[in-house]
Amino acid sequence: MLTGKERAQYRKEANGLETIMQIGKGGLEEASIRQIDEALTARELIKIRVLETCSESVREIATAAAEATHSECIQVIGAKFVLWRKKPEKPIVIAPTAPAPKKPVKKPSGKAAKFAPKVYTGKKKTPRK
Repeated sequence: MLTGKERAQYRKEANGLETIMQIGKGGLEEASIRQIDEALTARELIKIRVLETCSESVREIATAAAEATHSECIQVIGAKFVLWRKKPEKPIVIAPTAPAPKKPVKKPSGKAAKFAPKVYTGKKKTPRK
């Protein structure tokens, strides 16, 4: 099961992919499942298009293909869907890592402090009347 960040990363990776297969009026057959399985083994992340002549919906085909190939459906958009299955040996798509921690802001000293822009520290002092 993927986390939301990993799923977003794979959607980003799949954005530039070309569709490698089309599913037509025959629907999801054994031959197409075999082709999807081979493509997932070779590429790890694939995009498939469902033609208008297909009797089933895109989401139904995507979930059936994911179950048959032991993969995960990353995205269904329009007539296309994206499948992902991790390669056991060398994974191609790298999952996102945690962002680097932010560095603290240094306060200027000496003459630089006189001309440095004021930094808002959280509390604003207002003069009383």
